[in-house]
Amino acid sequence: MSEAERQLAILLQALVKSDLDYICPRCYQLFSDIIACYRHCRETGEGDRADDIHKGLGLITKKDFPEFLRCYRVAIGFSIAECDLPLGGGRGRRSYDKCFEIDFVLENCGKFYSQMQARSLQTDMDTVPSRETMEAMLLAVIKI
Repeated sequence: MSEAERQLAILLQALVKSDLDYICPRCYQLFSDIIACYRHCRETGEGDRADDIHKGLGLITKKDFPEFLRCYRVAIGFSIAECDLPLGGGRGRRSYDKCFEIDFVLENCGKFYSQMQARSLQTDMDTVPSRETMEAMLLAVIKI
């Protein structure tokens, strides 16, 4: 095991033991609760340095779902199918909480990256998350 792999393993163990359960898929900032994650998205999506992708990630009503999905796809770096998202129901609102869970984001980005790499000759590579994106997501635990 290389030194970098050993350090990453230690950081991943620290993440598992922490109370950080959510990640912003746009900037990889970690949060202990979903309310803080949504607040981060809304606040980063406003003001002079507004980020439309963060703003879209902060949308939680059913009518805003198409914009949320568009922004989520941009944030994670590939076009995930709606049926692959763990969406909750509710009256007037739809729960997107699980879409921000660290396990879901990392597991699915890794799974889709592997699938797309295996089919790289048959697939438009613009839909594959870059190696830099995958490495940044794995190293996001450094922020804890």
